[in-house]
Amino acid sequence: MPRDLRSHCFGVYNERYRDGRVVVVDSTHIKANASTYKTEKVVIEKKPLEYFEELEQEARRIESGHDDDPNKKKRGRKRKEELPEKEVTQSKTDREAGLLNRENKPKGFYYLAHTTIDVNHGIITDVHVTPANMNDHEPFTARLREQKDKFQLQIQKVGADKGYDRSAVHHALEKLEIEGYITPIDSDEAHMQKMGFIYSKKHDTYKCPEGRSLHFSHISWRTERQTYSKVYTSQSKDCKVCPLRSNCFGKTGTRKTIQRPLFQEAKERNVARSKTSIYKRIQEARRVWCEGSFGTMKRCHNLTQTYKKGIRNATEHCLFSALALNIKRMIRAV
Repeated sequence: MPRDLRSHCFGVYNERYRDGRVVVVDSTHIKANASTYKTEKVVIEKKPLEYFEELEQEARRIESGHDDDPNKKKRGRKRKEELPEKEVTQSKTDREAGLLNRENKPKGFYYLAHTTIDVNHGIITDVHVTPANMNDHEPFTARLREQKDKFQLQIQKVGADKGYDRSAVHHALEKLEIEGYITPIDSDEAHMQKMGFIYSKKHDTYKCPEGRSLHFSHISWRTERQTYSKVYTSQSKDCKVCPLRSNCFGKTGTRKTIQRPLFQEAKERNVARSKTSIYKRIQEARRVWCEGSFGTMKRCHNLTQTYKKGIRNATEHCLFSALALNIKRMIRAV
């Protein structure tokens, strides 16, 4: 039913009301009909991210070239083949709701409505409901792909906040031929540049302020973020006599190490776009349409909380709320 309802809600709008070339994305929380007093701790498998396969292929490609070099040692933290597990808190009255525990957000059991809005007339083109303990960026590119494939939206640009700023996300957007205008996070790479470490794409090395090179060493797997990074290290003999050593990595270390996330180049292209006037216009549209739509749906279309249990019913609830708002905006656009 939710899949058919989604097609009905978002497939009926012709190009007069939405062209789909520029969309903005954000999520809002909806209180679940779940008790916060009847809870239990359960261990679940942490599902791989939507773009994880791309990361895995790129990591294997880099490692294959690295392992062919007999002068380089094989090392680094490898990913375990089995899916990692994590402990979560569930409500016994609605096990599909997620415990929301974010800064400046209410704590409790909620659902998240990941919403895509066309900036032409503010028409909502997609609503995807997940438990509230899911990160915003996880279903992001898959939802854009479905809108392009199913509803033939010719999405060219997308705006989102810093919760979507991941190097693998930017790479996935480029594969979809979509320009991302996402609020950048002050990353480790920016911090390295401030410290005077400059990356050379031609040589795949970092150059330190003293002119010494940090060469690629190995691929590292970060379980908590489910991502791969390329690790670059300096030579101990260079760091031993360096006058900047104490400020660089302290007295106990022997050499400098830098981690560079895979697909970092795609993230840097987003940083460059964030300095343009187009970025400012799209971010302004995101604040107007996303925050305005969420406020209107909660105030006028019953999106504050769900009354039925389960993610299926929560999805229907959110879709009907979006449909009501879309009808109003279609009438105004006539």
